[in-house]
Amino acid sequence: ADRTTSPRGDMAEKNTERLINLVNDILDMEKIESGSMEFRFSSLDLKALVEQAIEANHGYAEEHGVEFVLVQSETGLLVHGDGDRLIQVLANFLSNAAKFSPKGEKVEISVTAGKGTARVAVSDFGPGIPEEFHENVFAKFTQADSSDARQVGGTGLGLNISKTIIDKHGGEIGFDTKPGKGTTFYFDLPLLDENAPA
Repeated sequence: ADRTTSPRGDMAEKNTERLINLVNDILDMEKIESGSMEFRFSSLDLKALVEQAIEANHGYAEEHGVEFVLVQSETGLLVHGDGDRLIQVLANFLSNAAKFSPKGEKVEISVTAGKGTARVAVSDFGPGIPEEFHENVFAKFTQADSSDARQVGGTGLGLNISKTIIDKHGGEIGFDTKPGKGTTFYFDLPLLDENAPA
């Protein structure tokens, strides 16, 4: 028989999901603070990893009525990284971009090479981040204090955890934002020597 989810059941499911996310984030924070967060490094193809992350987080796009689009992706970019942890960072970028995007918009993802580094960027066309909030973006328990932020929820830990993960990879994490036009979150990782540009 067909099962349809009642509004109450749907809300219970969302609340359960939020609670699970909060518990997981707090456990990660404890691991970070005790120095026990484990990393399993290997050689990774960045384009393949990003494609995997987009596929795994497709539900966020559907839930918020947006589309994840890989607009630029250089092939053969190899990095030394923990695939699961990098997908965790990408899940955070993608879910935030989906939450803050107007319905019907695209979220654009790119994978590009720099001088000895590779950059993964996730861009939304949402409200942007207020200037007074910029210096605290990667702090713990942080969300932009706007009606939008309260409406979309989240634990306020994701970007802080993401920064720690990228730091452990010897990389850089950052963002560019324009009020009313959108925000791009990105991370840069060192390329493995065999594909670093001369």
